[in-house]
Amino acid sequence: MKNYNFLLFLLCFLIFECNNGKLVSPESCQEFKNGIFESFSDTLRIISQRKGKVQVERTALGNSKYEVTWKSDCEYELKLLQTEMEIAKNNIGRIYKVKITGTSKNQYSYECSVDGFDFVDIGTLKRIEN
Repeated sequence: MKNYNFLLFLLCFLIFECNNGKLVSPESCQEFKNGIFESFSDTLRIISQRKGKVQVERTALGNSKYEVTWKSDCEYELKLLQTEMEIAKNNIGRIYKVKITGTSKNQYSYECSVDGFDFVDIGTLKRIEN
């Protein structure tokens, strides 16, 4: 079970980074439905490109593709469709629930959880391109 918790942490962290606790409104969340975002996990840079119902993440460890389903203006789910990362291949089909908890001009804070795991990742994505 310890390995699954670490894997969940790694995958959620690859999606996002740190929480800044900023205010959030439906209008501000809508600004982040599409774009290219950057986050970091220790020394690993993660580039997330979201357009419509697809999000692709690129890292030095490999690329992953997700289906994006918006549940509300500030909440969405990511379903892992495919990945090049061996450590994540067992999670294909798994759904990550993301709640935007704060926004600023070019970044947002989030909480990410997965059903069946007692873990919540808290982080920040910074927009680097629209």
